[in-house]
Amino acid sequence: QAGYAMTVIALGCWIVSLVEEFSTLSHFTNAVYNLPRRWRTQYSVTRDPMTSEVAGEYVAISYCRVLITTVLKIIPRFVILILLLFVGSVYIIQTLNLSDLLLNALALGLVKDTDELIFSALMSRSGKQIVRTMKPLPVYFTRADRRCDGTPCKLLVLGLVLSAVSFLLLDNFQERLLQAQAILCSGNLDFVYVENPVTGV
Repeated sequence: QAGYAMTVIALGCWIVSLVEEFSTLSHFTNAVYNLPRRWRTQYSVTRDPMTSEVAGEYVAISYCRVLITTVLKIIPRFVILILLLFVGSVYIIQTLNLSDLLLNALALGLVKDTDELIFSALMSRSGKQIVRTMKPLPVYFTRADRRCDGTPCKLLVLGLVLSAVSFLLLDNFQERLLQAQAILCSGNLDFVYVENPVTGV
């Protein structure tokens, strides 16, 4: 039972991190789709007279760029998050040693943050400067969006996903472990054995 509870806690932590990624992706999608559309992308640069810092801002986005962002950014990231949810959950569930459970959960977090590590390590200094000075894209929330983005809704999604993963994956795996234990350890255990010195069996 302790192993089951620890596995559920590790799964909960993993799913919480993915819910955060889904929320970030939904905000990015909202910002991109609510930018004004033009045939060419319009970008403005302003300089702060007090600090002399330069800041860039998207004024409008082209139809082609919206399509490219959807095909190469939004859809692949959504698919990757779904795959991470499934593969990561299976990876945590199939960890038999309790001492390795939290380590494996932390390792999954490192896999999730690989894109940030690649950006930090390989992006040029000028590229990092451009990203750092970009103004955030505005996100427009309707009343329904505010409800869906609230804490109660996120807790509901977390509970539903955790319950589904536990029912479909964890309970099934635990049942197979109990069956294997019954096959290997049940029956008449009142016996002795000797080792053959020739074969070692």
